Amino acid sequence: MNAIIHSLKQRRLLWQGRQQESLGTLSETGYATLDEYLQGGFPEQGVIQVFSDIGVGEVRLFCPFLHQRYQRQRGLLVFIGLPYQLHAEFWQEQGFDLQDILVIAPKKPEDVAWAAEQCLHSGCCDMLLLWPEKLTYAQGRRLQLAAVAAGASLLMFRPIDTYQQWQGMPVELSLAIRPSTSGIELEVLKMKGPFPRIPHTLHWQRQWPHLVMPTSSSLANDNVLAFPRVS
Repeated sequence: MNAIIHSLKQRRLLWQGRQQESLGTLSETGYATLDEYLQGGFPEQGVIQVFSDIGVGEVRLFCPFLHQRYQRQRGLLVFIGLPYQLHAEFWQEQGFDLQDILVIAPKKPEDVAWAAEQCLHSGCCDMLLLWPEKLTYAQGRRLQLAAVAAGASLLMFRPIDTYQQWQGMPVELSLAIRPSTSGIELEVLKMKGPFPRIPHTLHWQRQWPHLVMPTSSSLANDNVLAFPRVS
Protein backbone atom coordinates (compact mmCIF):
# COMPACT_ATOMS: atom_id res chain seq x y z
CA MET A 1 0.00 0.00 0.00
CA ASN A 2 2.83 2.42 0.86
CA ALA A 3 4.40 1.81 -2.55
CA ILE A 4 1.09 2.67 -4.26
CA ILE A 5 0.69 5.88 -2.25
CA HIS A 6 4.30 6.87 -2.99
CA SER A 7 3.72 6.25 -6.71
CA LEU A 8 0.57 8.41 -6.68
CA LYS A 9 2.44 11.22 -4.91
CA GLN A 10 5.26 11.10 -7.41
CA ARG A 11 2.75 11.40 -10.25
CA ARG A 12 0.98 14.27 -8.44
CA LEU A 13 -2.29 12.33 -8.41
CA LEU A 14 -2.62 12.43 -4.61
CA TRP A 15 -2.88 15.48 -2.35
CA GLN A 16 -2.64 15.46 1.45
CA GLY A 17 -4.46 17.94 3.63
CA ARG A 18 -1.31 18.93 5.53
CA GLN A 19 0.64 19.39 2.29
CA GLN A 20 1.54 22.99 1.45
CA GLU A 21 2.98 22.99 -2.02
CA SER A 22 4.95 25.98 -3.24
CA LEU A 23 3.09 28.05 -5.82
CA GLY A 24 6.36 28.92 -7.54
CA THR A 25 7.08 32.19 -9.31
CA LEU A 26 4.04 33.88 -10.84
CA SER A 27 3.86 36.51 -13.57
CA GLU A 28 1.13 39.06 -14.15
CA THR A 29 -1.47 38.01 -16.71
CA GLY A 30 -2.10 41.53 -18.02
CA TYR A 31 -5.57 41.57 -16.46
CA ALA A 32 -5.91 42.81 -12.87
CA THR A 33 -9.05 40.78 -12.09
CA LEU A 34 -7.48 37.60 -13.45
CA ASP A 35 -4.32 38.14 -11.38
CA GLU A 36 -6.51 38.27 -8.30
CA TYR A 37 -8.48 35.20 -9.36
CA LEU A 38 -5.30 33.19 -9.93
CA GLN A 39 -3.72 34.48 -6.71
CA GLY A 40 -0.89 36.29 -8.46
CA GLY A 41 -0.94 35.41 -12.15
CA PHE A 42 0.27 32.70 -14.51
CA PRO A 43 3.13 30.36 -13.54
CA GLU A 44 6.43 31.76 -14.78
CA GLN A 45 7.66 28.35 -15.93
CA GLY A 46 6.30 24.90 -16.63
CA VAL A 47 3.20 23.69 -18.46
CA ILE A 48 -0.11 25.55 -18.54
CA GLN A 49 -2.83 23.29 -19.91
CA VAL A 50 -5.82 24.93 -21.61
CA PHE A 51 -9.08 23.18 -22.51
CA SER A 52 -11.21 25.13 -24.99
CA ASP A 53 -12.79 25.18 -28.39
CA ILE A 54 -10.65 26.71 -31.12
CA GLY A 55 -11.09 30.42 -31.73
CA VAL A 56 -12.80 31.52 -28.51
CA GLY A 57 -9.86 33.72 -27.46
CA GLU A 58 -7.76 30.97 -25.88
CA VAL A 59 -4.51 32.22 -27.45
CA ARG A 60 -5.36 35.91 -27.29
CA LEU A 61 -5.79 35.55 -23.52
CA PHE A 62 -2.05 34.93 -23.12
CA CYS A 63 -0.82 37.76 -25.36
CA PRO A 64 0.02 40.22 -22.53
CA PHE A 65 1.74 37.46 -20.55
CA LEU A 66 3.77 36.34 -23.58
CA HIS A 67 4.70 39.91 -24.48
CA GLN A 68 6.00 40.57 -20.96
CA ARG A 69 8.21 37.48 -21.21
CA TYR A 70 9.39 38.51 -24.67
CA GLN A 71 10.40 41.97 -23.46
CA ARG A 72 12.47 40.43 -20.65
CA GLN A 73 13.98 37.38 -22.34
CA ARG A 74 13.88 38.08 -26.10
CA GLY A 75 13.64 34.32 -26.63
CA LEU A 76 11.88 32.51 -29.44
CA LEU A 77 8.09 32.19 -29.53
CA VAL A 78 7.38 28.73 -30.95
CA PHE A 79 4.11 27.31 -32.32
CA ILE A 80 3.98 23.51 -32.73
CA GLY A 81 1.08 21.66 -34.34
CA LEU A 82 -0.86 24.89 -34.92
CA PRO A 83 -4.34 23.92 -36.20
CA TYR A 84 -4.73 27.05 -38.35
CA GLN A 85 -2.70 29.57 -40.31
CA LEU A 86 -0.62 31.90 -38.16
CA HIS A 87 -1.67 35.54 -38.50
CA ALA A 88 1.74 37.22 -38.66
CA GLU A 89 0.40 40.80 -38.65
CA PHE A 90 -1.45 40.16 -35.39
CA TRP A 91 1.74 39.08 -33.62
CA GLN A 92 3.60 42.07 -35.02
CA GLU A 93 0.89 44.28 -33.52
CA GLN A 94 1.46 42.55 -30.18
CA GLY A 95 5.10 43.67 -30.25
CA PHE A 96 6.86 40.53 -31.53
CA ASP A 97 9.59 40.54 -34.16
CA LEU A 98 8.67 37.95 -36.79
CA GLN A 99 12.30 36.80 -36.81
CA ASP A 100 11.73 35.58 -33.26
CA ILE A 101 8.66 33.49 -34.15
CA LEU A 102 9.05 29.86 -35.22
CA VAL A 103 6.24 27.67 -36.59
CA ILE A 104 6.80 23.91 -36.57
CA ALA A 105 4.36 21.60 -38.38
CA PRO A 106 5.29 17.96 -37.65
CA LYS A 107 4.05 15.47 -40.24
CA LYS A 108 3.17 12.88 -37.58
CA PRO A 109 1.08 13.62 -34.43
CA GLU A 110 3.54 11.69 -32.29
CA ASP A 111 6.34 14.06 -33.35
CA VAL A 112 4.67 17.10 -31.74
CA ALA A 113 5.82 16.28 -28.21
CA TRP A 114 9.30 15.31 -29.47
CA ALA A 115 9.67 18.66 -31.28
CA ALA A 116 8.58 20.55 -28.16
CA GLU A 117 11.08 18.71 -25.98
CA GLN A 118 13.92 19.44 -28.40
CA CYS A 119 13.00 23.14 -28.41
CA LEU A 120 13.06 23.24 -24.61
CA HIS A 121 16.43 21.48 -24.43
CA SER A 122 17.89 23.91 -26.99
CA GLY A 123 17.86 26.77 -24.49
CA CYS A 124 16.73 29.37 -27.03
CA CYS A 125 12.95 28.85 -26.87
CA ASP A 126 11.34 30.75 -24.01
CA MET A 127 7.67 30.38 -24.98
CA LEU A 128 6.03 27.39 -26.63
CA LEU A 129 2.43 26.97 -27.76
CA LEU A 130 1.55 23.35 -28.39
CA TRP A 131 -1.49 21.55 -29.87
CA PRO A 132 -0.85 17.81 -29.30
CA GLU A 133 -3.19 15.19 -30.75
CA LYS A 134 -1.43 12.35 -28.97
CA LEU A 135 0.46 12.57 -25.69
CA THR A 136 1.34 9.92 -23.15
CA TYR A 137 1.73 10.61 -19.46
CA ALA A 138 5.47 9.99 -19.75
CA GLN A 139 5.74 12.54 -22.57
CA GLY A 140 3.75 15.08 -20.57
CA ARG A 141 5.99 14.52 -17.57
CA ARG A 142 9.12 15.06 -19.66
CA LEU A 143 7.72 18.27 -21.11
CA GLN A 144 6.89 19.60 -17.64
CA LEU A 145 10.37 18.81 -16.34
CA ALA A 146 12.04 20.22 -19.45
CA ALA A 147 10.02 23.46 -19.29
CA VAL A 148 10.87 23.98 -15.62
CA ALA A 149 14.56 23.19 -16.22
CA ALA A 150 14.68 25.66 -19.12
CA GLY A 151 12.72 28.34 -17.24
CA ALA A 152 10.29 28.34 -20.16
CA SER A 153 6.53 28.60 -20.41
CA LEU A 154 4.71 25.90 -22.38
CA LEU A 155 1.05 26.49 -23.24
CA MET A 156 -0.69 23.24 -24.17
CA PHE A 157 -4.08 23.56 -25.89
CA ARG A 158 -6.63 20.74 -25.92
CA PRO A 159 -10.31 20.36 -26.95
CA ILE A 160 -12.73 21.32 -24.18
CA ASP A 161 -14.35 17.88 -24.17
CA THR A 162 -11.11 15.99 -23.42
CA TYR A 163 -10.58 17.15 -19.84
CA GLN A 164 -11.48 13.81 -18.24
CA GLN A 165 -8.96 12.09 -20.49
CA TRP A 166 -6.04 14.39 -19.63
CA GLN A 167 -6.78 15.57 -16.09
CA GLY A 168 -3.92 13.55 -14.60
CA MET A 169 -1.19 15.27 -16.64
CA PRO A 170 1.57 16.93 -14.54
CA VAL A 171 1.10 20.67 -15.10
CA GLU A 172 1.51 23.92 -13.20
CA LEU A 173 -1.97 25.15 -14.08
CA SER A 174 -4.98 23.72 -15.90
CA LEU A 175 -7.77 25.97 -17.20
CA ALA A 176 -11.07 25.55 -19.01
CA ILE A 177 -11.99 28.49 -21.24
CA ARG A 178 -15.44 29.12 -22.64
CA PRO A 179 -16.87 32.04 -24.64
CA SER A 180 -18.92 34.70 -22.89
CA THR A 181 -20.98 37.59 -24.24
CA SER A 182 -18.62 40.05 -22.52
CA GLY A 183 -15.35 38.18 -23.15
CA ILE A 184 -14.40 34.72 -21.91
CA GLU A 185 -15.12 32.58 -18.86
CA LEU A 186 -12.24 30.83 -17.11
CA GLU A 187 -12.40 27.94 -14.70
CA VAL A 188 -9.42 26.58 -12.77
CA LEU A 189 -9.32 22.81 -13.05
CA LYS A 190 -5.96 22.26 -11.37
CA MET A 191 -3.22 24.34 -9.81
CA LYS A 192 -0.71 24.09 -6.99
CA GLY A 193 -2.21 24.91 -3.63
CA PRO A 194 -5.84 25.90 -2.98
CA PHE A 195 -7.71 27.40 -5.91
CA PRO A 196 -11.08 29.06 -6.58
CA ARG A 197 -13.99 26.76 -7.43
CA ILE A 198 -16.14 29.44 -9.05
CA PRO A 199 -15.53 30.37 -12.73
CA HIS A 200 -14.31 33.87 -13.51
CA THR A 201 -15.59 36.04 -16.36
CA LEU A 202 -12.88 38.14 -17.94
CA HIS A 203 -14.39 41.25 -19.53
CA TRP A 204 -12.75 42.32 -22.76
CA GLN A 205 -14.55 45.59 -23.49
CA ARG A 206 -11.32 47.55 -23.07
CA GLN A 207 -8.72 45.18 -24.53
CA TRP A 208 -10.70 43.59 -27.38
CA PRO A 209 -13.98 45.52 -27.85
CA HIS A 210 -14.65 44.00 -31.28
CA LEU A 211 -14.86 40.53 -29.69
CA VAL A 212 -17.59 41.51 -27.23
CA MET A 213 -21.25 40.98 -28.03
CA PRO A 214 -22.99 44.36 -28.47
CA THR A 215 -25.68 45.25 -25.99
CA SER A 216 -29.28 45.69 -27.02
CA SER A 217 -28.98 49.46 -26.61
CA SER A 218 -25.95 49.67 -28.90
CA LEU A 219 -27.73 47.54 -31.47
CA ALA A 220 -30.68 49.89 -31.34
CA ASN A 221 -28.48 52.95 -31.73
CA ASP A 222 -26.16 51.62 -34.42
CA ASN A 223 -28.05 49.13 -36.54
CA VAL A 224 -31.72 50.08 -36.58
CA LEU A 225 -32.79 52.37 -39.40
CA ALA A 226 -35.94 54.47 -39.31
CA PHE A 227 -38.47 53.59 -41.97
CA PRO A 228 -40.04 56.49 -43.89
CA ARG A 229 -43.53 57.42 -42.85
CA VAL A 230 -46.40 56.36 -45.01
CA SER A 231 -48.63 59.35 -45.52
